[in-house]
Amino acid sequence: MTDLHAIIGYPLFLVSGVELLLGFLLAKQNPTNSPVNRSVALLAFFSAAFSLCTGLMYVSASLGLGFTFYARANWIGWFTLPAALQFLYYSESEDSRTADRIGLVLYPFWALMLALSLFTDLIVTDNYVLIPFSSRPGPLDNLLRFFGACLAVWVIVKAFLLRRSASGLIKKELDFFFFGVFVFGSGAGFTAGVLQLFGGFGLEPGLASYFSLPWVALTVYAIARYQLFDIRLILSRTIATILLLMIFSSLQAGLFLLFDHALGHVLSVFASLSIIGVLFFSTPFSGKVQSLVNSLVLKDKYLYQDIISNASRAMSTILNLNDLLVHIMNTLKDNLRVDSASLYLRTAAGGLALRKSFGSDAGTALSSELSSSMVQHLLVTKLPIIRLVQESLPEETAVTLAKELRTLGAEILAPIFYQGRLQGALALGPKLNRSTYNQTDILLLETLTGHAAAAIENATLFQETLRIQESLRESEGKFRTLAETIPAAIFIHQGGKFLYANPAGELLTGYGHDEILGKEFWELVHPEYRHLIRDRAGKRLTGEQLANQYEFKIITRNGEEKWVIMSAGTMDYQGKPSIIGTVFEITERKNLESRLHYMQKMEAIGKLAGGVAHDFNNILGVIVGDASLLQLSLPQDDPLQNHVNHILNSTERAATLTQRLLTYGTRKGSSLNPCDLASLVDQQAKFLNGGLPSAVRLVIASDAKTVPVMADSPQIERVLMNLVVNARDAMPSGGTIEVRTGTVDIDAAFLKKNDFGKPGTYAFLSVKDSGAGMDESVRKRIFEPFFSTKGSGKGTGFGLSIVYDIVKDHNGYIAVTSSPGEGSLFTVYLPLTEASAVPRPSARTTVPASGGRTILLAEDDGTARAYVKTVLEDQGHAVIEAEDGEVAVQKYRDRHAEIHLVVTDIIMPKLNGREVINLVRSITPDAKVLFTSGYSEELLIKTGILAAGQPFLPKPATRAEIIAKTQQVLMP
Repeated sequence: MTDLHAIIGYPLFLVSGVELLLGFLLAKQNPTNSPVNRSVALLAFFSAAFSLCTGLMYVSASLGLGFTFYARANWIGWFTLPAALQFLYYSESEDSRTADRIGLVLYPFWALMLALSLFTDLIVTDNYVLIPFSSRPGPLDNLLRFFGACLAVWVIVKAFLLRRSASGLIKKELDFFFFGVFVFGSGAGFTAGVLQLFGGFGLEPGLASYFSLPWVALTVYAIARYQLFDIRLILSRTIATILLLMIFSSLQAGLFLLFDHALGHVLSVFASLSIIGVLFFSTPFSGKVQSLVNSLVLKDKYLYQDIISNASRAMSTILNLNDLLVHIMNTLKDNLRVDSASLYLRTAAGGLALRKSFGSDAGTALSSELSSSMVQHLLVTKLPIIRLVQESLPEETAVTLAKELRTLGAEILAPIFYQGRLQGALALGPKLNRSTYNQTDILLLETLTGHAAAAIENATLFQETLRIQESLRESEGKFRTLAETIPAAIFIHQGGKFLYANPAGELLTGYGHDEILGKEFWELVHPEYRHLIRDRAGKRLTGEQLANQYEFKIITRNGEEKWVIMSAGTMDYQGKPSIIGTVFEITERKNLESRLHYMQKMEAIGKLAGGVAHDFNNILGVIVGDASLLQLSLPQDDPLQNHVNHILNSTERAATLTQRLLTYGTRKGSSLNPCDLASLVDQQAKFLNGGLPSAVRLVIASDAKTVPVMADSPQIERVLMNLVVNARDAMPSGGTIEVRTGTVDIDAAFLKKNDFGKPGTYAFLSVKDSGAGMDESVRKRIFEPFFSTKGSGKGTGFGLSIVYDIVKDHNGYIAVTSSPGEGSLFTVYLPLTEASAVPRPSARTTVPASGGRTILLAEDDGTARAYVKTVLEDQGHAVIEAEDGEVAVQKYRDRHAEIHLVVTDIIMPKLNGREVINLVRSITPDAKVLFTSGYSEELLIKTGILAAGQPFLPKPATRAEIIAKTQQVLMP
């Protein structure tokens, strides 16, 4: 019986060793850190632990030692099941969440079960006999074995399903893995799981470890055979290791016997080991053995370290770019044994163009430039594109890449990156022996491309350096001329005083040549940035790598603050490390950024204003409607008429405010036509005077007879009115308002002072008052919506913000000059035009009221509907009411022959106004329509809800507006 224990146990040590070696090699040969390879490596390690525990158990029994501990530890074999499941799900997708969840659940579960097996009697008890097997299982034993058997079935089924759906390389790997998993899953699952549920029939569960070797061997072979690493390298290293162990053991035994009689046991061990240590570690003996094995097994074809060493050494010494490219191609041809290859290098346009090639005429050499899709894929992934891998993937991109590789005649396309920049690519055709590129070939190729990238960069830089040196000898004078004439300021210093400043630097700072050379460099920096600039300069001079470009403010000779951006670098100047800075002024850009932020804030406020105005309009519509009906129902001499009039006047002011909100929220663009700015102002004089108190005098003047501009006349009138009203409110005790028009030239001095505009001749409209004026803090905010200095209830805060938007829509500018106690001057600048002014259209003739028509009124608000209905019926019209869109359409279908006009709210439940009209016109194509809404017409047109030119009645509408608009639409 003891011999049988030994016969079973000792071979398992070899099985464990092979599995451990394969797992170690698989984990080590995983440069891309693939979860597929990691899971198979774990499978090998757990199988090795299972085999080792079983072997120790049987060998201990053969030696008469206790083995129960190893029987308990044998439950580590169940860890192979989650590893196998993870392999299958990761093979399906390396981002598989199912595989991650399997690991998070099953590994801790089996770890807990292993702990229970080792330290309790819940699973394995001490009553454990190996041959013939018998045991008294713990209370959890059979339950866990049943669970393990179910997991084994899951593995087999998943492998079968995945094998049916897989293609390409994955299918080839799974062909081998399926057979291995079938052997181990069925054999081990049956032996350690199902069989034990029925008493085991004399077979100990640890015997299942014998089934693990085919599983691991076939799995690793599949991955090794298909793209992971070359099995011959493993064989070479394994044979060399075994041979060295045998030599080591033989020498140690021989030396021990030689020294034993003279030195004794202890000293003999030290002496023999010392000699072997010197032989193996101080001489090239072990290297010679490895080289011998390599020559026998690999036939000197897979000595990649030598290839890389020789190639990198040669590439680092070749400085001629053409010679270097020839050497790279010869290295590929001689060592990778490829049929054809092409080398592509980056062009000035960013593409990859062919530079060198060899091999088949039908191969890669025919393609002068790589496709943009290939270049983009290399930039994103930074990994080689392998045709076999792409063909095994179902994605459209992979299919396209595989097709392009076939067109190139290439099996693999490897990128050449240098410092994160795509410098080129190597396209390799098939190998001469037609074998598949494995992962070791890919690693060699990636290493070679890495060395090639540095070598190409060095050769390029070397040639560039030669060219620059030659050019430098000829162009020192040109460089000084360039520095003296370039508009960018150039400074050189060594941490103290300036050593050099070009004329642009003198112009930027305002200092003369001698003045600036007598100053410390940091004296010109604004105090807020002085410490930062000094600190960076000190670090840069000590060789520390810093950002080359940064922004800060300087102070010029006259105390003006300017924003600049500086590109700094180091150089040798007068034999010492120095800093050279190229400085550009960016004050205008900074101001533009500030204005952009302001405009973005205004846009957000405008959207809020538009939303509030719409809701407020709906409320006003009800108030106006009820008040108008009340006014009609009361006698003219009724005392309540005054109160009704107050209500209507207040709602009119509220409607005006709401309209301003809507105008600001929608920011309608202006309709520009030729007009005379001077005439437009003259025509508005009487209207402006009518709104001014007697204590305020209005003066209108023009510096030119005509001031032609492209403008929206009503919008400009609104600008003028708002500016005059603003001036009036600034003079509560009276004063003078001067309105002036004319033309002015905007030149460089103007731009510098006002920080806006483009040079040229402009029309201007100015409004000057003699009021209280304002300080700088107020002046900066006057164009913000909701900002007002008039106190609560006296100002809306929208007048000047609307002025600003209208001027902007006219491609113009507005400037403000003001000081406390000295009044204010608002000046609007508009582009001049040569077009003739277009006469203003005459007012529309009032349409006489006429009744006797039938009108379909669709309005979901009952109060508003009743108000409009009353107004229309007072005019003699018949009104058909509809409370939503569906009812409106149905009533139109029933009575369309008698309906003359459809009045519909745009926003309604069930069907909106736009949908109602589409259905109405499907019945009567020329049906007359009038839209109403609390939203502004501009917003509805802008969003596409309302077409430009369609009849529209804004809410709230007065009785007169309702009558006029309906009569206008009903006109033939």
